[in-house]
Amino acid sequence: MQISNRTTSSLGSVPEAFKSGPLDFSTEDFAQITRLNNRNAAGFNSAYDLVKLLRSRLTQQSLVSIRETADDMDDVEAENRLGILGFITSSVESNFRKVCEPGCDGFAFAAFPALEGALTALGYRLGRYPRDDCFTAWINNPPYTWTGSDGEIRFGAAVRDIDAEMNFAADLLIPIRKGEDSLADSVEALREASNRIKKCKTIMADLANKPFKDEFQAMRNFLIPMIVNGRRYEPPNATYAPGWNRLDVAVGNHDDRFTLQLDERVRHMASSDVAKIVEEKRLPSITQIVACSTGTGSDFMSPDRIAAMTASLDQTTVEAVKAAAELAKTLSILAGVHMGAIRKNLPEAEDDTNATHSAGNGVSGRPVSLTQELRDMRIHHPLTRTKLS
Repeated sequence: MQISNRTTSSLGSVPEAFKSGPLDFSTEDFAQITRLNNRNAAGFNSAYDLVKLLRSRLTQQSLVSIRETADDMDDVEAENRLGILGFITSSVESNFRKVCEPGCDGFAFAAFPALEGALTALGYRLGRYPRDDCFTAWINNPPYTWTGSDGEIRFGAAVRDIDAEMNFAADLLIPIRKGEDSLADSVEALREASNRIKKCKTIMADLANKPFKDEFQAMRNFLIPMIVNGRRYEPPNATYAPGWNRLDVAVGNHDDRFTLQLDERVRHMASSDVAKIVEEKRLPSITQIVACSTGTGSDFMSPDRIAAMTASLDQTTVEAVKAAAELAKTLSILAGVHMGAIRKNLPEAEDDTNATHSAGNGVSGRPVSLTQELRDMRIHHPLTRTKLS
């Protein structure tokens, strides 16, 4: 595995919230955790060394203090603390699951009895899972990684940048969907949304063209489900980042198969993101607005029908329909590149015997074939296939 030679600043500096109050972890502390993670993964039993290190930094008193003061923390402080405690928990659990017989689940909570209560309090305070998630692992650019590899750092940057671009694109479409701007007056917004997706395609293509299969698998081994207070919680998953889900809802070039998947995804998202997605689902999608503006109707949409119905429209509206079709096509192309990145970086079936997750499944346990199905759904959607002269 190629360990990144980037400076620690490329991982993000240690936020003040990490340095104040009951937690005080330095950049070197995080680097030591990463080194022990890698040593354990290489076959040297470093699990107890990791616990010894953490006990010198993480006391029972500090964890009790976090549990008792979580309600008084601001969002940033609470999220930073949830992130570091989630990172620690995932590291300890992954280390012991590798070296112990089955049944070692929950060792982190046995080693640190007040840890479970601290995580629970922080999760309740934030309306989030009481563990690490896609924000604390990648989007917030934390000062820690499980493996320190260049591949893990690239993956985190990709998740972070794609989520930002997708959220920006989704926000651009809100005035159209709310009826504040007409479709005809929104050509530039639609084109800019497409440009943002093209930036995501470039980022995703880099992951496909420069694969990091071994490093990706090493990181995935730390993305493990966890039981907190008797309930099983999924590990960090880029699929649960809000940006792409919001944009899929906004564009609307999908069918009930995506709706079913979205309903499953929101079960694992932060309550604030769920509220935003639920609110935006009530708005008409760009696909529905095109169907209404052209008179085709959502249930009778086809590329030929859209082309025929736009023939009598003014040129400004035609340009807007073209921009909307290009938006749907661009999003579908991104889905294809995403599928390519997955295929290039997942292990072959014969190589995953020591892996936490099988080659055919994501970290959620759901088959990768579902991602392929959603990609095909977008590509074959009528608006995606619409071509106007």
